Amino acid sequence: MEDMKMTEMQALFIPASKRQRPTVFSYMKNGKKHWGIRFFDVGGEYRQDRLGITNKTLARDELSKRKNEVLLAGQAGKASVKVETKGCPTLKEYAEDYLKERKAELGKQTHQVYDCYLQKHIIPALGAKHIDQITPGMVQSFKSDRLASGAASATVVKDLMILSGIFRMAENNEIVTRNPVRLTKKPKVRNTIVRWLSETEETAILSQAARYPNSLLRSAIIFAIHSGLREQEQCQLPWADVNFDRRIITIRDTKNGDDREVDMSETLYQLLLKIPTRFNCAYVFTNGKTKKPYKCFNNTLWRKVLRNAGVKGLRWHDLRHTFGSRLRQRGVPLETIAELMGHKSLAMTLRYAHLDSASRSDAVRRLDQRPAVPQPADQPKAANQ
Repeated sequence: MEDMKMTEMQALFIPASKRQRPTVFSYMKNGKKHWGIRFFDVGGEYRQDRLGITNKTLARDELSKRKNEVLLAGQAGKASVKVETKGCPTLKEYAEDYLKERKAELGKQTHQVYDCYLQKHIIPALGAKHIDQITPGMVQSFKSDRLASGAASATVVKDLMILSGIFRMAENNEIVTRNPVRLTKKPKVRNTIVRWLSETEETAILSQAARYPNSLLRSAIIFAIHSGLREQEQCQLPWADVNFDRRIITIRDTKNGDDREVDMSETLYQLLLKIPTRFNCAYVFTNGKTKKPYKCFNNTLWRKVLRNAGVKGLRWHDLRHTFGSRLRQRGVPLETIAELMGHKSLAMTLRYAHLDSASRSDAVRRLDQRPAVPQPADQPKAANQ
């Protein structure tokens, strides 16, 4: 009879699937691998405990101990074994582990972009939830809310890509059994439409930005329009890479992995000479309060300036588009624009091709010109027969 009872208890450990079985699992914390256990409780509930230990053998010993506790609790008629379980980490907690784990693989600027997206978009919406509780429906709602708030499709795709990376690492560490982002349909991204700043909009925005003299926002806007730098390239630009003698700005470790040089216009040259951080800070755009380089410019003050200026549908990245658009409108060859903007392929620069209105007008005007009708050549007179 006792043997029969033990057999019934041991039946609780028959896994419902290959993923659900008593086992040890690893997870990352503070950049180090730690170990936890998963087990079936008396009533068959699948539970887990993040032990916080770095020794796999000790974790296995703890699992054996936990199995025995479950058997004893069942024999005593208890509904559950009384143990302290920490459960899965929250998304915010695991995102910190994810960034530390990926830091060596990602470039400095990319790592900062990931951190910015997490802090601004993902963690405020999902950070308090335990990652094993986040469902495909929650991810779908997050996507829908982001799009409804006016976020660009490309930005939301980036959000989902980072979120999916977190769950991929959690899957590999056996903290979750599935990635809910995989079941979420990504929004379509259309990069063919280019939004750039008109002269009137520029005047209105700079006028509003001037109302905040303690901020470098106005200088940052002018810099972006006249340099074409990506937001993170501008945020992380050190004074050491600004050469006033050659009037050259050097961008290190770009998105494409290469360095590139950007020539200064006279406007950009004069602007940089007047930025006060030149004398006491390592970075061109240093936050006066934190004494650290700005993490991003697409912040509350930027959105307030846009709102007060009456400018709608403009992102910070569109200042980079303004740089490329104005160059093309002034007849600069696409190859030169691609080099200045750091495009890896000319296909990225072709979005500005239609903006050279002078070339297009000249092309269609040629249709108004009637080609000269070729006259038959004079035939030699036939010799008299």
